[in-house]
Amino acid sequence: MTSFRFVILVMLVAFAPALFALEFGVRAGRYSDINKNFVGAELAFPLGRNVVLDPNIEYILGNHGYNAGFGSVDLLYRFTGAIRPYLGAGVGEYRVSGHGFSDNTNVWNAIAGLDFRLGTLKPYGQVKYLRTTQHSYAHATAFTVGLRF
Repeated sequence: MTSFRFVILVMLVAFAPALFALEFGVRAGRYSDINKNFVGAELAFPLGRNVVLDPNIEYILGNHGYNAGFGSVDLLYRFTGAIRPYLGAGVGEYRVSGHGFSDNTNVWNAIAGLDFRLGTLKPYGQVKYLRTTQHSYAHATAFTVGLRF
């Protein structure tokens, strides 16, 4: 039991800087290809000076009795400066259900964005291109604005 506590303590100490540098964000936007708006949330974990792990979820609005959402884990590279362009890619899953129907689809995405450092607030805008792994024709483009804290 003592060795387990020691391992937990070492892990907390090792990950403490990343936990304190963690950013929470809220976002909203529109999927242009399907003409649907969405809202979402994210956690940004710094993995180094310019690299960020960014898991996020989005709930798609206005689906006439269907629940639809998207979740992904993205890896971003932020360039330096007060105004920071960034590029990234990720993998995720699109899910839709309702009226006795349910479907999950794996996707990959490519991201380009720009964020601003205004003290503790970090507003941003990004474009995310999503493509399914199962169907070569299924894709979408998400235009997003958000705020990280």
